[in-house]
Amino acid sequence: MSRLAAITPFVEGESLTSNSSRIAAACGFASVRKFAAFHGFDFKALASGDPVHVERFANLIDRPVALLDAGVVRALSPRISMVRGESLNRSLMVRKRLRFCPLCLSDDDRRVRARRGFRKFGRLNWEVLPIRVCTTHEVELMQVDTEMPNAFAHDFAHAMGSLKLRTYRHRVRAMEVDTLQTYVERRLDGQPTGSAWLDSFTLSDAVMIAETVGVIDRHGVEFRNCTIHAEEWSRCAGHGHDILQGGEPAFRSFVSSVLRSLGGAGWSRAESLYDLLFYAVDDFAGIAREIARELFADCTSLAPGSPASLHKEAALSTVSAVADEHGVSARRLKTLLLDAGIVARVDAAKLPGQIFVDPERCALFAAELRTSLNQREAREALGADSRLLRALTSELDIVERASIGEGSSSYRVGRRVPVVHIERALETLRRSVTMPEPLGAMVSIPEVARIAGCSFNDIVRLLARGTLRRVALGKGGLYHDVRLDPQEILAKLQFGDSSSFDVQAVARWIGVPVNTVKLLVERGVLEIETPTPRRPMGVPVKAIVDFIDEYVSTEALMNERRWRISRIRKRLDAIGVSPMFVTGKTSFYRRADLSSL
Repeated sequence: MSRLAAITPFVEGESLTSNSSRIAAACGFASVRKFAAFHGFDFKALASGDPVHVERFANLIDRPVALLDAGVVRALSPRISMVRGESLNRSLMVRKRLRFCPLCLSDDDRRVRARRGFRKFGRLNWEVLPIRVCTTHEVELMQVDTEMPNAFAHDFAHAMGSLKLRTYRHRVRAMEVDTLQTYVERRLDGQPTGSAWLDSFTLSDAVMIAETVGVIDRHGVEFRNCTIHAEEWSRCAGHGHDILQGGEPAFRSFVSSVLRSLGGAGWSRAESLYDLLFYAVDDFAGIAREIARELFADCTSLAPGSPASLHKEAALSTVSAVADEHGVSARRLKTLLLDAGIVARVDAAKLPGQIFVDPERCALFAAELRTSLNQREAREALGADSRLLRALTSELDIVERASIGEGSSSYRVGRRVPVVHIERALETLRRSVTMPEPLGAMVSIPEVARIAGCSFNDIVRLLARGTLRRVALGKGGLYHDVRLDPQEILAKLQFGDSSSFDVQAVARWIGVPVNTVKLLVERGVLEIETPTPRRPMGVPVKAIVDFIDEYVSTEALMNERRWRISRIRKRLDAIGVSPMFVTGKTSFYRRADLSSL
């Protein structure tokens, strides 16, 4: 354990952002972001659960990554987060505002072993919205009224500095733990829940369907969220969980009973019930949606495609039917029709099976889906963010178009990228790969741009030329899986695409003094080209790459592992590895000998 970890040890149940924030505050940094930048990791990426930056932080405090994983919130997408192996929708997470139990924070000063003044810590469970009650004190979790500024987002220690804890302690309100919260806590802890049917859903869907069932049963289908306070939401959540304890038969019975109770109240309320149940879950092929379809088809004939539907015109078809006929995604076709104005914006919330369109008119759009992608789909297909996509479009001559059709029959849509251009960009990437796996301090394209201080266009241009000698590609085979050597990029940008570099460029690339490079050449470790009057000492690029792949200096090892020199020496002594050679004050080790480091 390092001295940093000893100052404020990682506590069981703590979030990783809380621990890093407490360490930063204990070390005297004004914010955890400044602390992270000083030690070579990105706190925003750490808060998003980026494995690379989690590992860097773990190395910094000398703790195993497996221990810290229990406090990580990993962003799988802008909408979905992974917490201890369970996926949760963003609407079920509270991360931008401080949420806490004031009694627990007061107890931390007495119970937690850490430097005085930095013992209060943030629990990961406090960031999960369905957990509404502190199970230790049986009081409602409290929340500050305003969001944290972006510069201090997720900075727990900074938020605690301005929190008037005594005031909040006087406002605590007793509240019972509902059964849904108990279910969520057990599932996050990996314990048996006793609800096998709910366990078949993602945690996000299980929570949403339980809360929806509970609030419908207690307040009817026309409830309004703004009229239900937190304590009542807790009761609804527990009530819905209790109903669904009976599994699929209980859910079917509940929906049928609600439909019977509506009776002749009209289709509008029944449609409201259908929408509530149907949109409660994110899984488009989930069992809850299938059950809802079946029961509504039997009881009210409101399900999409039902014979009793209001839309009986033979000339019209649903978006789903058109998509199936042309072999494209119904969701993508609906989005494209919305962009083109074929489908009205008031129908945006409807499912593709509920929207009726002219099939002949939509054939053009279905054909377009097979040949082009929108901006989001293009980013996913390439594995690129918006900045990298702009660079690829500029440097690889990717043509974007914003209309479909010709003349008076054309429709304006969002910018779309032809599939052939996407395939060409990926083929360019595959041709540039020179290594089966990354070695040393090879990092992603965004990291290279940050370290080298260059643009994405510069990096893409070098990749497209095929002049880089150290390019590795991960299993995904996309641009976010590319790993490059930032020192090679710096050397290429500064000295051009030469086949050999002088000693100054080699020193910058390897990261050692110029005199060390000269000694390496004199000892025959680095081969040189035939001297010329203009370049008396030129080292071929191949010789530089071979040297970096086989040897590593102590300074380079510090940068690669993000370790202090004392820690490196201690680890090297422990495994009994000695330098292959020493030039000046720089020691070089064979990479093959460091596999157990």
